[in-house]
Amino acid sequence: MQSASFASNVSWLNNYTLTETQIKTLTKWSEEGRFNQETLEKFAKAYQKHNLKPKPYIPPHTNQQLLDVSRWSEGNAFAMFAKYAGYTFDHESYNDVCFNNQTFNCREIFNFGYATGTTYFRYDVLDGYFRIFGSLQFMYSHSPETFAEKYLEFAKLRGFDIYLTPITPDTI
Repeated sequence: MQSASFASNVSWLNNYTLTETQIKTLTKWSEEGRFNQETLEKFAKAYQKHNLKPKPYIPPHTNQQLLDVSRWSEGNAFAMFAKYAGYTFDHESYNDVCFNNQTFNCREIFNFGYATGTTYFRYDVLDGYFRIFGSLQFMYSHSPETFAEKYLEFAKLRGFDIYLTPITPDTI
């Protein structure tokens, strides 16, 4: 059992960074004599460690920026299938659109979203990529002989035809 002086004197809690609820809990346990001082201090240290855990850095963003980055990521799917359709894909120009974006840090948002998915973001920045990739994969597997025509039509519809150059004997 605790000594009466320890139970009534919880000033030692001031040595820790604790929430009001944590202080109340430790004070209650101390007054009830539920744990000895050493154990209570271990609880206080554990609470403090939890409270001082650094918060993860989440790049500043808006929902519209997440949607814009997801829309931009669609281009990677077109790049993956360009060769099957008889085209080369201009990766440098395509990446410049996002990575040199002057209005917001597209690259930082993309890299963070790529690494964390929807853990911190409301939208998956790769959502656009996966939707377009699935559509192109379906088109190619169901009709490889007409894929090039459908691919170019789809690329134009989504605005990614500007990065395509037909493969010629000179570009092989």
